[in-house]
Amino acid sequence: MIAVRKKPKGYGAFANEYVEGPYHAGQRVLLLEDVVTSGNELLSAASRLQELGLIVTPYAVVSRGLSPVRALIAFSLPRSEPKLEN
Repeated sequence: MIAVRKKPKGYGAFANEYVEGPYHAGQRVLLLEDVVTSGNELLSAASRLQELGLIVTPYAVVSRGLSPVRALIAFSLPRSEPKLEN
């Protein structure tokens, strides 16, 4: 399990990092978001994880209305998987 933060903490084992916890490039990640208002935080978290070479599948648990639907649909459309170097 890893955690993606809006802002890095200035203390602790993962100080100044957006992502806390062990991971490696090419790993598949199931992204859980507890409350979705606009979908922007979910998309930002997914982007941060993808920049680290992780393969992200987003899931929202609780939605506040229909406003995040377009953003989540756009994110979930099929696209090519990142190519990993051997």
